[in-house]
Amino acid sequence: MVINPATIDPLALPSLPLCERSQLSITPCIYFAVDAQGVVQYIGRAINLRTRWQAHGKGVELGAIVGIRIAYLQTDLNLLSEIEAASIAWFRPLLNNLIPRQPCIIAEGTQIQIRLKQLRESRGLQQNELARRLEMWLANVQKIEYGKAKSIPLDTLDKLCKILRCEVRELLVRVPDDDEGNSELRVSNTLSAEKNISVDEPKVKSN
Repeated sequence: MVINPATIDPLALPSLPLCERSQLSITPCIYFAVDAQGVVQYIGRAINLRTRWQAHGKGVELGAIVGIRIAYLQTDLNLLSEIEAASIAWFRPLLNNLIPRQPCIIAEGTQIQIRLKQLRESRGLQQNELARRLEMWLANVQKIEYGKAKSIPLDTLDKLCKILRCEVRELLVRVPDDDEGNSELRVSNTLSAEKNISVDEPKVKSN
């Protein structure tokens, strides 16, 4: 019989800090990565929990969140998949990638640059803290800041402006490419040349 996820309290389950994951249980478990505020950030399943966390794919992202603990629910091996799916559907953890993508404001190949690093540092924020407030993986915040992100969802842009206390025009800047700059220079030179052109007056024949 599958456990009703509404009856699961991850805070009441046995748990260990992420840094002590080498001491986790070796039995089949559903595990809950819970942050310092008691919010479930990620849910997964493991036949051997300790082995699963030796090199977990979410280790870097979870390590960037303050106070992560790994809580675990021991269960029958045959029920792992069903309980995991039911628990994810109930708790909807951010790192299980359940949030639908929003329309994008910045697309790859544009001349738009983001001034995230300058604004973040001027507000005294570290990347880890910004990632926590955005409820995003640290790696994704770094991609945005370093200009490596292919796009930025509108809801993320809105959150950034709120956290950094700025307007969109302060965060996003359009930088002309070389062709545009050369084109403007050519136009300027052409106009200057036209101003210097002297037109000969028609000569009037004298009788």
